[in-house]
Amino acid sequence: EEALYRAGLYEAERRASEEVERRDLLISEVSSLLDSTTDPVPALTRVARMCLPLLGDWCAIDVLAEDGRLDRLVAVHVDSAKDVALRRDTRTRSTSTRGRLPRRLSDRLVLNVRRPTAHGGRSSNVGLRELRFLQELGLARLLIVPLRTRGPPIGTLSFAAEDQDGGYGAAQFALAERLARRCAAAIENSRLRATVQQAMQDRAEFVAATSHELRTPLSHIKGFVSTLRTRDSAWDVETHNDFLAEIEREADRLAKLVEDLLEMSHINSAGLDLTERAVISPATLVAAGVDRLGASLGDHMLDIQLPDDLPAVWADASQVERVIANLLDNAAKYSPPGEPISVTAKLVGHALQLRVEDRGLGIPPDHVEKIFEPFFREPPAGYPAKPGSGLGLAICRGLIRAQNGQIWAEPREVGGASLVFTLPVATADARKR
Repeated sequence: EEALYRAGLYEAERRASEEVERRDLLISEVSSLLDSTTDPVPALTRVARMCLPLLGDWCAIDVLAEDGRLDRLVAVHVDSAKDVALRRDTRTRSTSTRGRLPRRLSDRLVLNVRRPTAHGGRSSNVGLRELRFLQELGLARLLIVPLRTRGPPIGTLSFAAEDQDGGYGAAQFALAERLARRCAAAIENSRLRATVQQAMQDRAEFVAATSHELRTPLSHIKGFVSTLRTRDSAWDVETHNDFLAEIEREADRLAKLVEDLLEMSHINSAGLDLTERAVISPATLVAAGVDRLGASLGDHMLDIQLPDDLPAVWADASQVERVIANLLDNAAKYSPPGEPISVTAKLVGHALQLRVEDRGLGIPPDHVEKIFEPFFREPPAGYPAKPGSGLGLAICRGLIRAQNGQIWAEPREVGGASLVFTLPVATADARKR
């Protein structure tokens, strides 16, 4: 009997040792796979398959999208026939059927799929559609662990098994959590890599565009100066003055471009001095913005309609005045001669919404977002090119966002464009931000 007892202990120790080796080997292989790839999605599919059947018969990886709902990246099953159904389910998930992060998910969540209410299935925010689908696959128990390295979870790693009598113990919990950390790190590294690459691309494009914009006025100035210095031609006074006027215009354009570049750099690096914000009425802001513009409106009449009962806003007056002047100048550029420009405002929730409308050709739908990008000045066919640095609307966006506002463009129903921005109303809560 003692020999049998010792043999049983030895066998149990051997199996436990093999189980530990299998888990360690799995972690090693997963780490090696994820470290060797720059695109985590195909790698995560392989990771999910590598985890089966050690942690169950089914595995899914979901990540949080910007709207707070979960997008399913991966879903696999040990049964190839059921695997096909999983891929079809992943492709057909709509916004209405996408789940949310389980509310009670801190370290892990274990559910009986066939009797979810007995273990808090509804209260944990695991969707009924998800539970029914798992039931249809013949799965009985579910383990969900958060994808997290530091800070809040970025998604979930889920396992499910068909056998109802078995259970997830401490060893399975530990393994699932280690796998979740590795998967989360791979996803976060991929996102960071994409952010860095995009920043490098944006910087390269900005430098190229800046060089081009600086080169154009400098080339004109150099050309006129070189022409004036030629000794084999005698220029009359009128031509001489015309050349000097062109040089002055290009120098002013260059100075404006440098000023805008410095402003963009300041907004992007240091932001605005928010101590300059104060309580001010919308009518005062609009009047000051119009004054800043001066004679640039040309023959365009202003149709300003501001209700008397508009509340004051919490804003940096000088910066908002600049935004209004910039939007009016932009509207004047793109409006036919003599057409009026409208300025209206209304209260929307806890924000003032101010709208500047022109009656020009409008904005092509695919340019509605692009017009706020630096140096975007490429008109489509049929749209005239207009002078300017291409930084005005980008600066406006930076100035408004820095004051907890939003800015966007909309087409007018009867032709033309509307440029709209919001500012917070001067409430006690707004002043704390």
